[in-house]
Amino acid sequence: MADQTQTSGLPRAIFEGSLDGIFVIDLDGRYIDVNPAGCRMFGYTRDEFLAADVTLLIFPEDREEFLAWDRRGWVEGLTIPRYRLRHKGGTEVWVGMTIAPLTLDGRQLVLGIKRDIGDAIRAEDALRESEARFRTLFDASTDAIFIETLEGKVLDCNEVACDLYGYTREELLDLEVTDLVPQEVALGLDQVIEEHRKGGGLFLESLGLRKDGTVFPAEVSTRPVTLGKEQRVTVFVRSVTDRRRAEEALRESEERYRTAIEHSNDGVAIIKGSRHLFVNRKYAEMFGYDDPDQLLDVPRSDLIHPDDRERVEELSREREEGRDADTTYECLGRRRDGGKLHLEVSAAGLTYQGWPASLAFLRDITDRKRLEEQLQQAQRMEAVGRLAGGVAHDFNNLLTAITGYGSLLLTQFEENDPRCREVEEIIRAGERATTLTDQLLVFSRRKVAAPKVLDLNRLVAGMENMLRRLIGENVALETVLDPGLEAIKVDPGQMEQVLMNLVVNAHQAMPEGGQVTVRTDNVLFDEKHCRRFPDARPGRFIRLTVEDTGTGLEPEVLDHIFEPFFTTRDSGTGLGLSLVYGIITQHEGWVEVNSRQERGTVFSIFLPRYSVAPSSERPRQVSLEGLQGKGERILLVEDEDAVRRYATQVLTRNGYQVFSASSAGEALKIFGEEQGNIRLVFSDQVLPGRSGLELVEQLRELKPEIGVLLTSGYAGKETARKRIEEQRHPFLKKPYGTTEILTRIRDILAGDI
Repeated sequence: MADQTQTSGLPRAIFEGSLDGIFVIDLDGRYIDVNPAGCRMFGYTRDEFLAADVTLLIFPEDREEFLAWDRRGWVEGLTIPRYRLRHKGGTEVWVGMTIAPLTLDGRQLVLGIKRDIGDAIRAEDALRESEARFRTLFDASTDAIFIETLEGKVLDCNEVACDLYGYTREELLDLEVTDLVPQEVALGLDQVIEEHRKGGGLFLESLGLRKDGTVFPAEVSTRPVTLGKEQRVTVFVRSVTDRRRAEEALRESEERYRTAIEHSNDGVAIIKGSRHLFVNRKYAEMFGYDDPDQLLDVPRSDLIHPDDRERVEELSREREEGRDADTTYECLGRRRDGGKLHLEVSAAGLTYQGWPASLAFLRDITDRKRLEEQLQQAQRMEAVGRLAGGVAHDFNNLLTAITGYGSLLLTQFEENDPRCREVEEIIRAGERATTLTDQLLVFSRRKVAAPKVLDLNRLVAGMENMLRRLIGENVALETVLDPGLEAIKVDPGQMEQVLMNLVVNAHQAMPEGGQVTVRTDNVLFDEKHCRRFPDARPGRFIRLTVEDTGTGLEPEVLDHIFEPFFTTRDSGTGLGLSLVYGIITQHEGWVEVNSRQERGTVFSIFLPRYSVAPSSERPRQVSLEGLQGKGERILLVEDEDAVRRYATQVLTRNGYQVFSASSAGEALKIFGEEQGNIRLVFSDQVLPGRSGLELVEQLRELKPEIGVLLTSGYAGKETARKRIEEQRHPFLKKPYGTTEILTRIRDILAGDI
């Protein structure tokens, strides 16, 4: 082993104190000496070095390359700025090496000096990595990035900047910041530059100017930095065109939403628990509030009727907790004044301002519910009406037989025969029964209109007891009837319905009780009065007045009271007053209304007077002289056996030849068998299978000159009634008596009808 005397020629202090590793190697590549720095650098002791050769510090994979140029360096000398050697622990040690020949004491050796450059390499790597990260961020940023001088000269930029401004990178490097903003922005850049000189950064909203001259809104962030020894400015530019467009779209959307919500016909509310977070104006109006903000302090439960409150609150809790709940339901609401309203609610859960809440759409269906109830009531009344009409039809057939046979029997007695009184009582009973069936037909709207000259006072007096029972004990009924009242010509049943509707309407206007007064009198109208009332006309009329002491009507209500289905009540069909108006108009009269709130209402009906006084005589024996037939052939069509037998007997006894049938088909068969030799067809309108109208129309196609007389106690379908009126077919209302049937047939055959 060599000893240190071999290096005694070197200044030992330098050798031992050097911070670089110093190695002395012989030409065989073995270590002759190594200083302490070399030992520290590679983790070996001096003895371990002296026992090894130069390959001790070489990684196996680097061995061949090292030996190739290392031996050349032993002869010529060599400087290697960066090389990898192996630490005793196996890690890399990066060094800068100088290798030079060395003659010591006449011996050829090699001197190797190794400096640890690991920290420098790591710093370089870190710098490169930092620069790479910077460049990656620089190029990958979604913002445009510029590096500029303090004066605004562009030194560098990324690709986003090129795309945003429409320039190539080379073009941008020839520009200054004033080239990239509109003129009005460029005028204020001096202040920005001054701020940069002071070392301050800025964040501002500004405008950018593209190469094509278009301007775009931008957010700009600047920060002064030191690059090398120079002061520079980094500028980040973000186009907010899309954001501004989105914000504008959002504002427009919110405005449309708010406009739609505020003008919605439905009430809209956002509710958390029982607290209103938002309501629209319709919602507030629905519950009787003037300002939506008033409801923000009103618990939702106060707006729900007690009958439905628990159910609605439970549904709301289920929605806010995310449980399945009905999204559409109906409930009762309560207005500010305590009034009740029917609501249709459509609700859904949502998150509002970070909290679970409910979005509710409310629709007031009170009117719809009322109409549904009215429809149901109307359907029930229609069903009852059909039943009543059917019963009345059957009764009229029976009464035709009863009164008919009675009148037929009366003709067989002398006028002073005591049996006449008994027969007259039978006829009177039949007429009273006829009045009852007329009332059923009026109720069912199946009554055949039959105007008669009558005394209105007698009609009112006859209904007085019924009206008292109808209005109850808490309403007093008073009648003030003009004893000199003139006659009118109206359908008695329809006039009874008019009076009943007006009294019932007055009773409903006095829920706490009051008085109804019915008056009659004669009136004379001149031109002056008619100018104040468009429906009036000059002349003499009778007036029927129904006055109450009720709540009265508002002016806006008065404009609609005669419209079908219009009502201010919670119940009723709204048809009563429209029916009154229709009946009175049909009888060439008119209706006037005078009302003041809390002062009552007066309905005045005006009808033309009739110059002929009504008859009040009781039934008496009549003469049939001049009503007999002369063998004319009559086709009688009637499905009710008793009526058919009675009519056959009357006509046969009075000189007519009768062919009777119980149906239209049977009548056509008889007509064919008789080869059309029929002078008149007398048919019931309501027949099984085919109506009387259809029968006579078919017969008139076969024989146009045939006489026609239709009869019924039941109006039947509206279309059939109109066709009978349009074709002016003679009509005889049931029940009819002997005189009526003979008179009507005689007139038809004589051509008077």
